[in-house]
Amino acid sequence: MAKEDTQSNRNSVRSGWRPDAPLIERLVNAVAGNFRPQNLKDLLDHLSILAPILDALPNVVFFIKNPRAEYVLVNQTLAKRCGLDNVEDVLGKPSRDVFNSRQGNEYTEQDYEVLRTGNCIADKLELHFYSSGELGWCLTHKMPIYGAAGDIIAMAGVSVDIQSDELNQPGTNERLEKVEAYVRTHFDQVIRMEQLADISGLSMSQLERNFK
Repeated sequence: MAKEDTQSNRNSVRSGWRPDAPLIERLVNAVAGNFRPQNLKDLLDHLSILAPILDALPNVVFFIKNPRAEYVLVNQTLAKRCGLDNVEDVLGKPSRDVFNSRQGNEYTEQDYEVLRTGNCIADKLELHFYSSGELGWCLTHKMPIYGAAGDIIAMAGVSVDIQSDELNQPGTNERLEKVEAYVRTHFDQVIRMEQLADISGLSMSQLERNFK
């Protein structure tokens, strides 16, 4: 049954736009539609029309990665958040080499999973680097892109900021990330607010306020 569900998900991605599709799927399919590229170069040439639009979105990081999980297309926002002037300086590298941090390793492991299984990641709440250089919350979407032969030739992804730099609280965010990780790995157990307060190092009132 699980295999049938996976195949169904793959077919739905290949078939084009769906009203309930995640942002990244709608974005890619709006341009690609039923287009099935012969290879990665064919895909990048086809998506080049998006470049000016993607570069104009200061709170959105967009990228395409090859089957080795290396960047082959990024918007200017991602390059700037890496402290780089040119997008070319990011190309050919996986996230773990671009973001020299624990987050970079986690991003790369996510990429390998999408490229290996063909499963999408939708609306994943996680920390990434804001334009200020500090860690802030975003919603991340990742999806495989299939070629004409039916194999995965690339992966598309987008991370959307959910706060502004002014409202971002990087110190608190890193503490809340510990809470999110604990809840994610212990969801089948009874979790008490007192436990989460101890894990985060925040008071009960601070924790409740940040989770509202």
